[in-house]
Amino acid sequence: KLSKRHGALGVESYQEMGYLPEALNNYLLRLGWSHGDSEIILKKQAIEWFTIEGLGKSPARLDFAKMKHLNAHYLRNHTNMELAKIIYNSFPKLSDKSKNNIYLALDSIKPRVELMTELSDVAKIYIIDDEIKIEDDAAQIIKGADAELIAKVAGVIEKIEEFSKDNIQIELTSLANEMDMKLGELMKIIRAFITGRVNSPSVFEVIEIIGKEQSLK
Repeated sequence: KLSKRHGALGVESYQEMGYLPEALNNYLLRLGWSHGDSEIILKKQAIEWFTIEGLGKSPARLDFAKMKHLNAHYLRNHTNMELAKIIYNSFPKLSDKSKNNIYLALDSIKPRVELMTELSDVAKIYIIDDEIKIEDDAAQIIKGADAELIAKVAGVIEKIEEFSKDNIQIELTSLANEMDMKLGELMKIIRAFITGRVNSPSVFEVIEIIGKEQSLK
């Protein structure tokens, strides 16, 4: 029995790790049974296809890399609204603006993650209700940033009238040229200030989604 195995976990633990129920069902099904080369097997298909002859005789072993890959597939096939509702439950006191920000960002977040916990973590940068948490790597970038440069960035953002990611990119690219900087170097600094991280979806899009007021803040 699974409960007798060393290090065995209950299903709640897998939920806490960020696995979706349908992904876990699919993975457990394939641990001891197969249908040709099919890896992605929906519940309806499993019911139609299952036969005793398909059971495997080899001992099963959990492969977390495969589980994550399978989970990523199911995560990306969820609608944005379905995923948004799961994320909202992780942050019980979200404002309507933060909820909308997260929803708008999901198309950019989904390809970057494999687990629901990762999805919720990246979603934090779109929440405007709390102060952003500055990660250590980003803190070092912020500490070394030139105050005059940051003032120029704020000035550029403030003057953009049609606040779209395309216009934001055009204006910040122009600033990078003016300052004789590579765009990537400038955006590394801006990303640290805007998100508190060194990795995120497109900063131009993040700025557009959270809005001018929050970006300047």
